[in-house]
Amino acid sequence: ANSVYILGTSLEKLIKLDLNFNVIKMYTIITSSGIGLTYNGKYFIFGDEETVGIYFIDFSGNILKSFAPPGTKPAGAAFDGKHIFVGDRTTNTIYQIGV
Repeated sequence: ANSVYILGTSLEKLIKLDLNFNVIKMYTIITSSGIGLTYNGKYFIFGDEETVGIYFIDFSGNILKSFAPPGTKPAGAAFDGKHIFVGDRTTNTIYQIGV
């Protein structure tokens, strides 16, 4: 891969960077409190503490799917090739959720 993506939550942006960390493109997203960003081969996935949601977005930042997490403060997301995992700050638990 020649680029990386990060959440710029204070900017409400999904940011595409080259490997020297130069901004290639910024996409507007709906969060100012998104935490954790992972990619499952099809979607970007992140948790949002403010809206208490898990969001699946495309490369343009469009929400394709969302749902309520098992806990109340989603923090961090990871994908192991088969499952999505979301941490929760309130319960200090990592939840495995379906794709």
